[in-house]
Amino acid sequence: KDNMPALEIQIKNAGTGICPEYSLHLYQYLGEGQRERLLREETLAPIQPQETLLHYVQLPIFSGNIVLKLFLNRNHTISESNYSNNDKTIYKTFNLFQLSDSRNTLTSLDGKMQCEIEGSVFPTGTVAYVDTYMDLQAVNQADLQPVPVQAGAVHSAFEIGVLNENLLADSTGLLPGGATMKVSIEYDTADSTLQQVLADEALQIYRWEEDYQKWLLQSSQISVQKNQIIAQVSKMGTYSIFGNYDTISPQVDANVEKQEFTYGGYISESGTISFIFNDANGIDIFDHGINLFLDGEKIPNSELTISAVVGHLTTVPVKYRLNLKKGSYVLLMSFADVNGNYREHSIPFFVNDTFDIINVGNYPNPVYGITLEPINEGRTRFTYVLTDDADEVSIKIFTVSGRKVKTFHNLPSSVGYHEYPRTLLGWDCRDTHGEYLSNGTYFYKIVARKGSKKIEKIQKMAILK
Repeated sequence: KDNMPALEIQIKNAGTGICPEYSLHLYQYLGEGQRERLLREETLAPIQPQETLLHYVQLPIFSGNIVLKLFLNRNHTISESNYSNNDKTIYKTFNLFQLSDSRNTLTSLDGKMQCEIEGSVFPTGTVAYVDTYMDLQAVNQADLQPVPVQAGAVHSAFEIGVLNENLLADSTGLLPGGATMKVSIEYDTADSTLQQVLADEALQIYRWEEDYQKWLLQSSQISVQKNQIIAQVSKMGTYSIFGNYDTISPQVDANVEKQEFTYGGYISESGTISFIFNDANGIDIFDHGINLFLDGEKIPNSELTISAVVGHLTTVPVKYRLNLKKGSYVLLMSFADVNGNYREHSIPFFVNDTFDIINVGNYPNPVYGITLEPINEGRTRFTYVLTDDADEVSIKIFTVSGRKVKTFHNLPSSVGYHEYPRTLLGWDCRDTHGEYLSNGTYFYKIVARKGSKKIEKIQKMAILK
């Protein structure tokens, strides 16, 4: 409350009459045989029948396991039919710190984690805290080995924060002014799991991403003399140690919507490229992010559509719509997984404002009766590239004498590379009547229409069965 620790109290007048002014006493229980410490004594305003209100009592900067005792109308100065519901005992673990120019070090209650914040990052009097959590488990991050900070203990994590989150640079916990803080976690060399992780040189510090249920690798170094691992970080948050056994870089698949695409091929000037980023442990969409560069210039994130699903980052779809002039381009992607494996991948492509058919062919040519794929013996496929979208594409097969024996209509007409048939089986070299074509030489003509423009290309094909 008002950026200070406070106890929120819900009070209800369960009676039928107005309750006049009444007393509130808040004590800290100090242990058996010791006097209670009075923290707050107040007189509260009258409360109407069946009325419920919230009242706040500011608390000291506690540290440790604290027992609080709250009393209303403790001296029974107001007559009630039931006094037993006027008191409450609260058990709470606190670990609060008030920062100043001379005090900027936070420590977990067990002493295993220490955080040193750069001086003057926060105003004097800012209240910070360290909480400890047990066994926060990520979704789909199997290559992490949990490591307890103390032999035989449960895996623990340490949350570092300030009560006034408005002092932070953004909602992700980024420290203001580009400041950093040093997080040091002490480990116990008596733990057998820790010994193996150290031997494998796999010990790392991670930060928890609550919204996506992932642990994110932080750059860290080990101090063998102090049995500590240390990371210089830029965000408040929850930190812990793990063994990182992920050595596989993330992957990406790219395709152009509504067209077949090969690297170095043609894309429409307004085409949409779809990417699927894959990693068994999760893609880092946080610290590193997914970055796209077009001819060396970074594409603003506002132009990308990233569909990250909460709890699962093993597959991240991304879309980018082009708006380009004629020319050759290279699209570079840089990305990483949550365990720090980094990768770059580039896609060269062309944008053409001239309508044409290029790279026309068929395979195999000649068409043989025996092939490496028995299922495609005596079959062939046609290939072509459109430099722009067509309205209609067809292929006609002719004998050397000019007699038309087969026509294929409604072939793929979008810009880019195409194969026909785009199925498991190629064309079986039968004519319009279903009869097999004889061995010999044939010609085929591919025709593409776009508006009033018509492009024709003729190629030769042989059948040798």
